[in-house]
Amino acid sequence: MIRVRPDPSFSVGRGFESLPSHQESTKQKEKEQENQITESEEKSTKAMSTIQSTIADLNTKIAHVSKKIEEDTKAAKALREQGKGTEDPTLKALLVRIRDNKAKITKYQGVITQQEQALGSVEDALFVQEMSVIMKSTRDALAACVANADEVADLMDEISEHRDRIKEVSDLFTQQAEEDVEGLDELMEGLDLEIANDINKKKLGVLPDVPTYQFPAAPVPEVNEDDELARQLELL
Repeated sequence: MIRVRPDPSFSVGRGFESLPSHQESTKQKEKEQENQITESEEKSTKAMSTIQSTIADLNTKIAHVSKKIEEDTKAAKALREQGKGTEDPTLKALLVRIRDNKAKITKYQGVITQQEQALGSVEDALFVQEMSVIMKSTRDALAACVANADEVADLMDEISEHRDRIKEVSDLFTQQAEEDVEGLDELMEGLDLEIANDINKKKLGVLPDVPTYQFPAAPVPEVNEDDELARQLELL
């Protein structure tokens, strides 16, 4: 027979402790998901703030460049009204600057368009993430409702059992009452029969039965024999 020596470095307790329970694993996953959502929200918020700041800076630059274009255009018109042409270095410089500044505005507006699209994408991502959180909360709420429904079903079963017990006790009282009524039907029939006889006698004019009472006979006085013979002689 081969004996296996136990490994002193292994213990049952340590073995089980190294295996996380399903509940702990689920909580850990939920915690990691919450951390990921929080981190994602922070990154999205930071990105949106950066994009909005960039758009604001570009709009400020566009406004500044537009003001320069307006000033240079006003000066160029004044020189042109004096009959100056492109051969005039001042007018030429104004026109070149106007052209370059308009190109800058076009470039700035293109960047703003790209940033607005990026901002819309980040907002959509945040919306999807928020909807995911809401749907998860809804799922958890429904799961809680299902658990409550099971509890309600158990309560209904208990109520039904108590109701059946109460009915059993009530039936015992009803049975006792029925037993108390036994034998009374015959008495009721006898009363009904006597009442019917009394009604019939009244209709026929017959007096109701008078209870008969037999009076005792009067005492017979003792007769003397001599007196009785004398009375008989008188009758002759």
